Amino acid sequence: MNYVEFHNSLKEEPIVSSYILANVPSECISIHKHDTLCLSEEEVCYIENGTLFQMNPLKEYYLFNCLQPNHFIVKAREDDAMKLVAVETSQVNIFRKKELYEFLDQEKLLSHFFLNVIEKNETVITELNMLSDLLAEERVKYTLYCILPQMELEREGGFIQAPKWMNMKILAQISHCSLSRTSKIMKNLQKEKIVQIDNGMWYRDYTAS
Repeated sequence: MNYVEFHNSLKEEPIVSSYILANVPSECISIHKHDTLCLSEEEVCYIENGTLFQMNPLKEYYLFNCLQPNHFIVKAREDDAMKLVAVETSQVNIFRKKELYEFLDQEKLLSHFFLNVIEKNETVITELNMLSDLLAEERVKYTLYCILPQMELEREGGFIQAPKWMNMKILAQISHCSLSRTSKIMKNLQKEKIVQIDNGMWYRDYTAS
């Protein structure tokens, strides 16, 4: 098995994260819905359960970088403000960066950890670039069909149910649109039978046969 194959096998199951949690001290923090967490350059954050987003440092109303269980997030540069917000009650573990990196280096897992972080960052950059290039309606559709499907979502009657924490405001924040513009777009998509607002938010599943 070569390096890439070994790295991919580690990603399939939360082997590394479980090993880290069992061997490296961390502070477990519960974050209530709407609460924020500021991450310093000396810390590494691990999402144990729940869902958080990174807040745009220039305009905190906008959200990006969906963080779900088994995700690590590292503050890349000292001059970057990093603030996370919980869209549902979540639990995170905060590690001291130096202590974590020393352990991973000792166990010959540091390069795999860094590669995971880089791969996640590349996905985030791609999403941000797409959002910046699209018109408002396309940004909303992109959020529904390209960002949310990364999660395990319920499918029924030819539609996909958005996560329970999703509402019009959060959709607007992820889509980088105003709330009023997003509401108008969703009304139009309802008329086109692309979305349904009934016991939650649903959008058409084009993969259904």
